[in-house]
Amino acid sequence: MSFDWYRWAKTRKNLNPPEKAVLVCIADYYNDKDKCAWPSQNTLSEDTSYSRATINRACKGLKEKGLLTWSKKMLPSGHFSSNTYQLHRVSESRKADSVVVENETAVSHSDTSPCRIELQKLLTEPLDLTLNNNNKTKKSLSKSQRELANLLAKKYYKKYRHEGFYFDMLLEQLEKYLLTDQTEESWKQIRNGLDSPKELGFLE
Repeated sequence: MSFDWYRWAKTRKNLNPPEKAVLVCIADYYNDKDKCAWPSQNTLSEDTSYSRATINRACKGLKEKGLLTWSKKMLPSGHFSSNTYQLHRVSESRKADSVVVENETAVSHSDTSPCRIELQKLLTEPLDLTLNNNNKTKKSLSKSQRELANLLAKKYYKKYRHEGFYFDMLLEQLEKYLLTDQTEESWKQIRNGLDSPKELGFLE
């Protein structure tokens, strides 16, 4: 009996709306025998009603959560084929830890967009927001940091609300980010698939 990828995709949690839509769409096309799906970017865009840019961000977010990878094959003509997507059954509790890909230690796919190819290492340890491991004391934001998080959340909401991002969700993620060292790697650990505040010029 083949695995029901569509049902699996529909029950995934902690995904933003574009990520959920793209995951369900790819799962709907998934060939369990070949263990992959190959819908075009146009097909994903038409089926989800999201732009190609949003599709790329959603794929990046799903990749960072360990649920999706993709690759391209070189054709005899010297051109690359369309994307071939692979889904990965990662439990909710281990999603942020590491991704176990059958018979592979690395996956060839894009870092920022399904249109570029590179060798991507498996996910590393999740972001640890309890920086004092001795007494498990959790850092808290100062008043100015809370105000900054609220300001950034408003900017993100204005820019991405049409993609289904909610203000409260963005605010929570930005508060977590401000508790870190605020590097690009720390932002990637948030795993929402969006550009960082520094990349967007929100933090000067």
